[in-house]
Amino acid sequence: MPPFALTIISLHAAAAFCWIGASFAAARTAPVEALRLLPRQIGSAIIVILTGALLWHFLHISGFGRSEAILATGAAAAVIAVAIQRIVNHKTRRTLATALDKSWLPPLASAEFGQRVSLGLLAIAIVCMVAWRYA
Repeated sequence: MPPFALTIISLHAAAAFCWIGASFAAARTAPVEALRLLPRQIGSAIIVILTGALLWHFLHISGFGRSEAILATGAAAAVIAVAIQRIVNHKTRRTLATALDKSWLPPLASAEFGQRVSLGLLAIAIVCMVAWRYA
């Protein structure tokens, strides 16, 4: 394997690890605290998606077979996960900005649910990224 591919794979894996760690922390903390993790989540997600696209471009140019379908499923799950995280954090920020009394936060329970759904999608993406080689 060419050295540039190993470098891209390493960067892809490291950013994915950071993204999943930040997502796990956001899913297990209060929504107000999870807002601080948004830059880490989105930044890591951008790196993961860009390096994944580079890897696809360099390593999967021969066609679209079963293993590429598995990879595409994982990539789609990751893109949906980052969209959910962005939407959930935007709604949380908007709710907090309009809340006058900080004890009134029932709608923020959906923020935790959204983070957990995105974490499940990231788990699907990881399984797909690991399993594609064996398809």
